[in-house]
Amino acid sequence: MKKRLLIFFCCFLGAYLSYAQNIVVNRIYNSTSATGDYDAIELLVIRDHLDIRNYILKDFGNSITTDNGGKYRFADVDLWKDLRSGTAIVLRKNGSSDAAWKEDENPADFIVDIKFENSKLINLNAAHSLNLTATEMVLIRSGGADDGLGTTNAVHAFATGNGSTNIFFTGLACPKIVTSATAAAGSFVYATNPAVAVSKDVPLVNLPSYWLKAEELMTGFPAGIQVYKTTAPYNGKSMNAYALVFDPRLVEFKPVLSATTKKVSSFYSDEPGTAYACINGGFFGSNASYSLVEYRAVVSAVNIKSLSRSVYKSTANTYYPTRGAFGITATDQPDVSWIYHVGSSNGTIYSYPQPSPNDVSLAPQGLPTATFPSGGTIWNATSAIGGSPVLIKNNTVNITDVQELIVIDNASSRARSAIGHTADGKVIIVAVEGGNANGGIGLDLLELANLMKEMGCVAALNLDGGGSTSFTINGQNTVRPSDGTERAVVSAVIVKSKI
Repeated sequence: MKKRLLIFFCCFLGAYLSYAQNIVVNRIYNSTSATGDYDAIELLVIRDHLDIRNYILKDFGNSITTDNGGKYRFADVDLWKDLRSGTAIVLRKNGSSDAAWKEDENPADFIVDIKFENSKLINLNAAHSLNLTATEMVLIRSGGADDGLGTTNAVHAFATGNGSTNIFFTGLACPKIVTSATAAAGSFVYATNPAVAVSKDVPLVNLPSYWLKAEELMTGFPAGIQVYKTTAPYNGKSMNAYALVFDPRLVEFKPVLSATTKKVSSFYSDEPGTAYACINGGFFGSNASYSLVEYRAVVSAVNIKSLSRSVYKSTANTYYPTRGAFGITATDQPDVSWIYHVGSSNGTIYSYPQPSPNDVSLAPQGLPTATFPSGGTIWNATSAIGGSPVLIKNNTVNITDVQELIVIDNASSRARSAIGHTADGKVIIVAVEGGNANGGIGLDLLELANLMKEMGCVAALNLDGGGSTSFTINGQNTVRPSDGTERAVVSAVIVKSKI
């Protein structure tokens, strides 16, 4: 299970000003290990330029009946001397079970994600070891010369289960929060009683009024991800559509590839960890993807690099399209661009401010390079899904189907899948039902682009559609497949917990 945590921002600041609050225990993670391996604690800095050198982070043993839990002191190093407000500090016992996880000691992106055993940054009390349990209390206290026992100089505490009735918790004078939920194995918990909590009722984006929040599909969802649906006619057409809106700083964007075709609902159910939603990815054929699939800088499929078309002079001609892709950078910034894999095999992915001006009625353009089309740069996305065509770029509807050599019933009503982002970095995924006279008949590409633009997208990309369009949200299938049954595909986009 992937266990990298990010900020799940409970707004404690206003409630705790009188306590000169500076850092809080934001949430905790109880792994499946009996020895506490991979347990994790997330702290959230809420005072700017905070110095936590010599602070002590601890838990309590035997369901908070003893003070025998883990005790860890923040080392006297520069990293802890000047933390910015909003920084999330994630500490993990013996790292993560995810082989791709790496320690992140650079707070520039407001994330520090390290092991408790990082002796450069953390001094541990060898006599005590962290092991989070169902009933638990985690406490952070300002430093002292002691070995970490007791609650002197407590700054903030977080209890789970029935921990709020324990004398260690009730006797604390510092700000403290609690959830009645237990820290169950393989799950995380966060406070349910902060004085000011993030409200899921506050929209992440301002959608048109015909989009209604689908609360029934959001059970168990954290803040930072919301579901909407609409059955309002669009451009005079019956429509049934679903939208997932999320903040990529708070939840994980994970493109995935399968060696053989499988249903979107199977991609969802097979994903380890906590998956929230899954939609079909890019184009494919014969168990091969024709569209980019990249996750954490590992490319498992590329956008198609060449195509043969026989329109120009009625003879076969080879074209090199710069097709579209949607990506997320290492700092969780979304982007839509025209790309090409320059070089052999996967090559180096270059993005371009405009597509190569191909047209099947004209002679092919040259092979894309670092300098053609002009303005190309190495693309900085580390997780990405390919598709075609680009629908919106630079806040303007700009459907580049001709340049991308993509013909997918462009002007016909059919099921559609698309992904885009807003100016402030929120991601919007949309599935529009098609081929259903009693539900939604579908949209053409221009209508899909206009729909995404009305939703606030400043950039958007078309994904595979028609019978491939399928959208599983919180374990439930949403749009009715236009083939009548769910089609198996080779790639998908999963939205899941960052843990």
